[in-house]
Amino acid sequence: MSRGTMMGSVSSSLRRASTYLRTPHLTTTFAPPPTLVDPSLSLENPSSAINNEKRRAASAAFVVDDNLSDEDALDNYDQTPLPSKDGGKGKGKETKVRRPRKGEIKFWNTGVEVDTSRKRDDVYGWDDVGDEITSVASEKEVTTRQAIWSPSGLSDLGGSLLVVVNSAMQVSVYAPRNDPYTKQWDEIADLTSIMRGSLPPEALSDGLSVEGMLEMRTICAQWSSHLPVPSMIGLDGSLLALSDRAGRISFWSYGLEKRFHQIQFVQICEQGAWVTDMAWSKWRILDDQTCEAHLALALTNGSVEVLIVQRRAQIDQANPKKWALEIQAPIVMIDRGDKRHITSIRWIDDALIWTKSGTIHIFAPEGNQTVRWSGTVILTLDRVGNWAGANGLGPCTGVNRINHDTLIIVLSSLTTHIIIDFTISPKLAHPHDSLRAALALRDMFEDHLSTDPLIRIRFRTVQLQPEGWTANTAGWTSLGWGSVGSWVTEPTSFHNLDHATEGKRSVTFVLGNMGKAGAAPDETVVEALRRVLADPPNCT
Repeated sequence: MSRGTMMGSVSSSLRRASTYLRTPHLTTTFAPPPTLVDPSLSLENPSSAINNEKRRAASAAFVVDDNLSDEDALDNYDQTPLPSKDGGKGKGKETKVRRPRKGEIKFWNTGVEVDTSRKRDDVYGWDDVGDEITSVASEKEVTTRQAIWSPSGLSDLGGSLLVVVNSAMQVSVYAPRNDPYTKQWDEIADLTSIMRGSLPPEALSDGLSVEGMLEMRTICAQWSSHLPVPSMIGLDGSLLALSDRAGRISFWSYGLEKRFHQIQFVQICEQGAWVTDMAWSKWRILDDQTCEAHLALALTNGSVEVLIVQRRAQIDQANPKKWALEIQAPIVMIDRGDKRHITSIRWIDDALIWTKSGTIHIFAPEGNQTVRWSGTVILTLDRVGNWAGANGLGPCTGVNRINHDTLIIVLSSLTTHIIIDFTISPKLAHPHDSLRAALALRDMFEDHLSTDPLIRIRFRTVQLQPEGWTANTAGWTSLGWGSVGSWVTEPTSFHNLDHATEGKRSVTFVLGNMGKAGAAPDETVVEALRRVLADPPNCT
C-alpha cells in the first residue's frame, strides 16, 4: 500500500492549445482504502520493498483495466501464478487488488478549444511590428499560457467565466453554452481587441506603434473575489487585473450589461521591465460603502510591490448604483529583489508569500491579523529525496496552508517542504517531515509511471528505472483541509532526455490523499459538519 492514496486520476494525451475542465462526481465517491503500512522516516523503509514489488509485478504483466475495477462483481478475482526464482511457473497465487478505474472519484470532463492560428495577429496589427520587440520567448504554435476563474455568479448560468491568456499574449474570455461540466464553452470576449480600440489615435496613425503593441500584449491575469458590501448585492464589483508587456496594470469590470470595460490603468515599471505574476488579497471592509484589497506584484527584476485598491459604492436615489475605483498612492515596495525570477506569489490572509529558486519569502505587515510577528522571513530550501530533480531549485507549483500553523510548499518535481510555526516564527520542519510528504507524492507518481499505457509502449523493450524519472508538475493545490491535493504532472526522463511529440505525451491529472504523511488538519470533515449544524450561519 502506498503512503499516498490516489483518489482520482485521468491520464490522457492533451493538446497544449486547449484548456481542460475536470469536475468531480462528489456524489459517487468510494471510501479510500485503509493505510496498511505506516510511513517510515527514511528512504530505506519497510514499505519501500512492498511498493517496489508492486511495480515489478505491474511491469511483468499487463493487466486489463476491467480486472481492476470496483464495477466488477465482488467475487470476480483474477489470480496470476507467481514466477519462482529459478524461472519455473511457480506454485503461488497472487490475488490482484481491486481498484476503481481512474480512482475512487469520477470526473466530468470538457475541453475549451483555444484559437491556435495566428490570423488575429494581422487584425491586431502585430505583424507590422513583429514579436521580437516583446523580448518574450514565443512558440510556433499558439498554446495556453494561463487560465483563471472569475468569481461565481457572472455567467448566464450562474457559474464562473474562464479567462485564458495564450502564448501570443492574447486574452479571451469563455462561458458555458449550457451544461458547464460536459458541453461546449464559447468565446464571449476578446479583450485584446478591446485594448486596441482603447489606444490613443497617435498609436494607430501610421500603423500600430511599438508602444501600442506592447500595451496589447498581456503577461498574466488575476481576478479578485466578490466585494462583501450588502447594499450592492446583485451589482458585481470584482476586478480583473491584467499586466502587459509595457509595464502597466489595467483594471477591468464586468457589470450588469455583461460587457467588459477597462476602468483604469497604472504604470508600474519603467520601459524594459514588466509584471510577471500577481495575487489578490481578500477584500477588507473599511465602512458601509468602501472595501480595500491589496494586489501583490512580482516584477522581472525579482522585486515585490503592492498596490492598494479601494472600491466605493456610490448610492444615489437619482442615479443607478455603481462602483468607483481608487488606486492609493504611492505603490508599496515590499522587497527590492535580487534579480532572481519569482516563481509564485500568493496571499494567506494578510501575509504575503513568494518563492524563488531555492528560497521562500514570507512578509507580514505591522498590525496584521494573521500571525504574531511582522517583517520578512527568508527560508533556504535543502534537497529532499534522492531521485532525479529532487532539489530545492525547481519552480514552485503550490503554496498551501494545511492547518493553522503549517504550510506545504510543492516544487515542480513533486518535492515538498513543510513550514511549521507559521503564526509564531516560521521555520522549515525537520527534513524527515518534508521527506515523508515527498515520498507520498513520489509513490503516486511512480504508480502512474509503471502503469501508464503510453510510457509502457514507448519503453516496452527496456526496464524503467524510476530513480531517473522526475515529474514535470503544474498547478498543485490543496482542497479545503488536510492532505488532499490535486495537480497535473508529466513524467520526464533524465537518463536519456526522453522527448515525445504531443500525440505521444502523457499528462496526468491526479487527485490524491497523502494520509498520515501530511500534517493533521485543524478539524476533520465530520467535526466541521458538526460545528456548522450546532451553530448554523444566519442567512436572513
